[in-house]
Amino acid sequence: MKGKFFLLLIFFLLFSENIFAQQGSTALLNFLRGIVYSLCVLFVILGAYDIATSEGSADKMKRGKEAIIYALIGLGLAMSVEAIVDLLI
Repeated sequence: MKGKFFLLLIFFLLFSENIFAQQGSTALLNFLRGIVYSLCVLFVILGAYDIATSEGSADKMKRGKEAIIYALIGLGLAMSVEAIVDLLI
């Protein structure tokens, strides 16, 4: 799983737009925002997959629910940090 994640990250970094073409910190924040939001969506999908393929296994169902909850908590934290940064800048 870790190998696939790193391959996906490398692919994303290689084929993403040039973040340095925009102005400094704005470009970096936009790039990081895209990564964080993409990871949240990925973990929600993986959690839903665990739930869908649990076949009645309580452990796998619990792991899927936790993945979705933690992904949504991470998304909320990312959005609140973004709002705080926007207020400060």
